[in-house]
Amino acid sequence: MASARMDHEEDVEFRRISRELKKLGPSAQKLFGLLVAGERSVEDLANLLDLQETTVLHFLRKLEDLGLVTSKHERQYAQKGK
Repeated sequence: MASARMDHEEDVEFRRISRELKKLGPSAQKLFGLLVAGERSVEDLANLLDLQETTVLHFLRKLEDLGLVTSKHERQYAQKGK
């Protein structure tokens, strides 16, 4: 029974994350996908997504507010928990 409950909780969390990313739009979704693959600098993310660094920082702040990413002092961002 414990594993079924955990699966439900994971499903609820997945749906919450999906809703929030959908609200932020395709650029934020791509940015999050890049961070799932590993840590990246703001500069790298901006270059990969063809966005200005200020735009990337805006999305990163939104993702951080949602608890989806964390920042490091070196200005590297990663998916939370990695």
